[in-house]
Amino acid sequence: MDFQYLKDKIYKDTQPKRINGKKMNGNSLSRFIMEIVNSINNNAIPNINNSWDKVVMDDIVTYKNKAFTYFKEALKKFNDTNRIKGDNNNLKEKEEMNKYLFDQKLDSIMKFNKILYINPDIEINKSYKEIFNENKEILNKEIDKLFNRTINENDEKCANFNARIIRENYRDVNYFI
Repeated sequence: MDFQYLKDKIYKDTQPKRINGKKMNGNSLSRFIMEIVNSINNNAIPNINNSWDKVVMDDIVTYKNKAFTYFKEALKKFNDTNRIKGDNNNLKEKEEMNKYLFDQKLDSIMKFNKILYINPDIEINKSYKEIFNENKEILNKEIDKLFNRTINENDEKCANFNARIIRENYRDVNYFI
């Protein structure tokens, strides 16, 4: 009974921890505390703003990495499920592939942009915004590189497949000409 009373009191009466007016979730709070502890352990004077900056910047990089992983997983799923029957070359219609990859790129960018809802300070703080934009540019470049490589590989496979079909089915064309 006493434990339940204490638990209810904690949930009812305590407010979320805030830094610079932003409510912190458990993950942000724990990383913030770790930054402070690391400063103390390195015989430095803890600086709340510097520690918070590190947490925000780490969040931005984490969201970028999650967005790129999402794109790679979507590409793998597409490759695994859209095969031409009986053909191990895994060929795709170019238009279908472009549309799918473009949609996944947009979804990945939206997943990265979710950090702006979680931490609106990124839009306000100039240094956060710069880091955000740099990471967004990196994400776009990584996705475009994989996007273009996938399209080119598919084009090459299609050309090889077509050449093989022509060779196999029209060997005797010269004979008829």
